[in-house]
Amino acid sequence: MALCRELVGGGVDIATVVELDGHADINMTRRYAKPTAIELERAIEKAFHA
Repeated sequence: MALCRELVGGGVDIATVVELDGHADINMTRRYAKPTAIELERAIEKAFHA
């Protein structure tokens, strides 16, 4: 789960993460790659305070 988040957060596209993790369904990868509340907060701060 943390690996998916790290990969997506590091800029690896979701299709590549699906292949690396061996998930049969992209939705499973999306579930594991879901950002944390802190990551969402940082993204908002970055977008509006850049």
